[in-house]
Amino acid sequence: MEKSHSSPIRIAIIDDHHLILEGLAGALSGAEDLEVIGRFQQVENALESFPQNLPEVLLLDVNMPELNGIEAAKIIRASFPTIRILALSSYHEFSLVQEMLKAGAQGYAVKTIDRENLLRAIRQIASGKPFFSEEVTFAIASGLSQPVENAPVRLSPREKEVVGLIAREFSNKEIADHLHISERTVETHRKSIFRKTEAKSVVGLVKLAIREGWIEA
Repeated sequence: MEKSHSSPIRIAIIDDHHLILEGLAGALSGAEDLEVIGRFQQVENALESFPQNLPEVLLLDVNMPELNGIEAAKIIRASFPTIRILALSSYHEFSLVQEMLKAGAQGYAVKTIDRENLLRAIRQIASGKPFFSEEVTFAIASGLSQPVENAPVRLSPREKEVVGLIAREFSNKEIADHLHISERTVETHRKSIFRKTEAKSVVGLVKLAIREGWIEA
């Protein structure tokens, strides 16, 4: 169902790169029907802010080191189901787009999107309609004709770090202390890693990590 707005659409942005964060906010600043109410470099800070300052549309970076966009989208949608998510990424492989949509995103665009289409994407998602940039639409169309089982395992740089520490038999607390993140974030990374790799045990995960070159034997 479409939603009409008598007040500006409230927008939050999460991106671990400060320049991109400021650039996106700047691109939206001239639109009278849009209001940026929050800019965050970490998902946890956004989650703390949302109960008091809830956005309607969230621009979410897919490739973040601490907590990737897929897991972040799941947490955000579970905690704040009214938020509509536009995923932004430099990558648009079918498997990645598919995972973001499963996690609850309503749209997906490449970071090279121009201002006009970014504004259109936000307005479209706020009204209840999905949005995909041209490159993403092509990736979806191409991907639907290929077996999903053949998609390569894609771990974020942070997830690969966690795999390396798991291989060294670090506990969740030790991993959290070593990477300066929370144990909750570590547990989220672990779940994501085992889901993506389909490993049945730590031994199986380590064997896969060695074979893929994520860690050395």
